[in-house]
Amino acid sequence: MGKRIGRTLALLVTAASLAMVADSGAAFAYGHSWSCGTAYSGSQCYDDSGTQYNPWLEIDGQVGASSVHETCAKGITAAGNIRTGSGCFGATFVVACFTSATPDSWAYVYWDGSGGPYGINGHASTTSCE
Repeated sequence: MGKRIGRTLALLVTAASLAMVADSGAAFAYGHSWSCGTAYSGSQCYDDSGTQYNPWLEIDGQVGASSVHETCAKGITAAGNIRTGSGCFGATFVVACFTSATPDSWAYVYWDGSGGPYGINGHASTTSCE
């Protein structure tokens, strides 16, 4: 009888542990990094890695130039709405922060100005800006 109670207790502990792991799965942060090689001003560089629409809280853009008018990092929802967060910045690097992870969006970056083409890269994360 003692072995049966021990096995039952072990089974309950294992089931509870698995339930906690499954429940915490949504809490794991992840990110995507992508590059579009070189692009001219205004050419949007979309995240082409992993799942298209994600609950991004941060999208970063970087342009490989010494100076551009502005660099922008945004998201677009499946409904076509643009999420700008903190949007564009007058430098070669920008961090766009979103106050909510919903609705899911497809991340993209671009730069405006003259010259180019310049290399452009993006990164998006489900963790908030810090």
